[in-house]
Amino acid sequence: MNRVALITGGSKGIGEGIVRDFAARGWIVHFTYHSSHEKAASLESEYSNVFSHQADVTDYQTAKTIVKTVINQHGKIDCLINNAGITKDKTIGFMNESNWRDVIETNLTGNFNYSKFVSKEMMKQKSGSIINIASISGIIGIPGQSNYAASKAGIITMTRTIAKELGPFNIKVNVVSQVSLKRL
Repeated sequence: MNRVALITGGSKGIGEGIVRDFAARGWIVHFTYHSSHEKAASLESEYSNVFSHQADVTDYQTAKTIVKTVINQHGKIDCLINNAGITKDKTIGFMNESNWRDVIETNLTGNFNYSKFVSKEMMKQKSGSIINIASISGIIGIPGQSNYAASKAGIITMTRTIAKELGPFNIKVNVVSQVSLKRL
């Protein structure tokens, strides 16, 4: 039986690379995208084992529906990769409420939405892997990124907590952070 992955933010950047890698390894890959319809359609046409879902990761009910769709089609989800994220960089004095909320909602709440619904399925399966994409900004803080740093620090701590909750169910939960030496 094929392994099944669900990847948020899979139409471009790091997410696209993850989708391509999993698809090339024979996984059935479902991914979300927000607005890159042409990129998503291109990935679907390139791989017969790739399926896209246009979604706003901040929408709780949409996350629930997408997870149910994948489970109904394949009976399981072996791996969730929470990759969807945005930046709206401004120093704190110039950051507006929308800059703050949009980044926190997309990066942190989106991560919660998919982790919640996938973890329930993985607990039934007694197996699975959740990988959350964070950033060095969430560890050291980078000027102009208080919203982004807070969201990524939240992901790091949430990952530690969820790993403790799901470990007894044979579910691995990890976080990956990219380090840019230019910013250090």
